[in-house]
Amino acid sequence: MAKKGRTPWDKWSFNLAWILAVLLALGGSFGLAFTSGSWWPLILLILGLVVGFMHSLKDVTPMVLLVLAVAIFGTSSLALIPWLGIFVATAIAQFMAFLTPAALVIALRKVFEIMK
Repeated sequence: MAKKGRTPWDKWSFNLAWILAVLLALGGSFGLAFTSGSWWPLILLILGLVVGFMHSLKDVTPMVLLVLAVAIFGTSSLALIPWLGIFVATAIAQFMAFLTPAALVIALRKVFEIMK
């Protein structure tokens, strides 16, 4: 059963996005060639759009707070931490490529709902 405010597509897209973000960060840390594809951000953007359109408008606040928290945490100086910092900063940057379009679509849907 899906959590309150989430559809199965929303749940799977969200899980796939964070798994991809971690894999891309690991691949980038080890210099693997599959991470250099310019289509990875497009895949994360599409997953973000799926979440944005499928997410319930009853639970907008937790999603917006999640995006704000990750954005603030991601801009901290994590890259200064030896070895692990670059990996964490890259994973957060990849995950933000997913979260940003999702939050934008959710916020716009909520605005249009309020204006009805």
